Amino acid sequence: MRHLMALAVALTLMAGTCKDGDKGGGDALAKLMGSKWLLQTLNGQPIDQSLGERTPYLQLADGNKVNGNSGCNQFFGSYTVEGSTLKFAEMGATKMYCHDTMELEGKFTAALHATDGFGIDGDVLRLMQGDRELAVLRAQ
Repeated sequence: MRHLMALAVALTLMAGTCKDGDKGGGDALAKLMGSKWLLQTLNGQPIDQSLGERTPYLQLADGNKVNGNSGCNQFFGSYTVEGSTLKFAEMGATKMYCHDTMELEGKFTAALHATDGFGIDGDVLRLMQGDRELAVLRAQ
């Protein structure tokens, strides 16, 4: 019985991760695709917002296309969403070198590759790997 209760709680929590908290359960997919998501934290560490245009971001578009900037280079690829599952695939990028942002770029790219889930609450997007929060982004 304890296992059934734990499963019910887990399913309830998972169902809530793809709801838009500000709109009382609005369409998370529309919010995902309708925003430019600016990186706020990565692996629990705050991102220096003084990077300006080089602050990493991502945008999801129709046709399951994703693009953005990882700190220096532009990236592109595809994504799939099913419930609270989000996965990025077929990723490519330009090949410039920016001494001051290459470490950040590598970590952000690794987080995108590791992402297997997401949650949206208002204008905040959380990229997840299982129960682990990889990145927090804010709609701009």
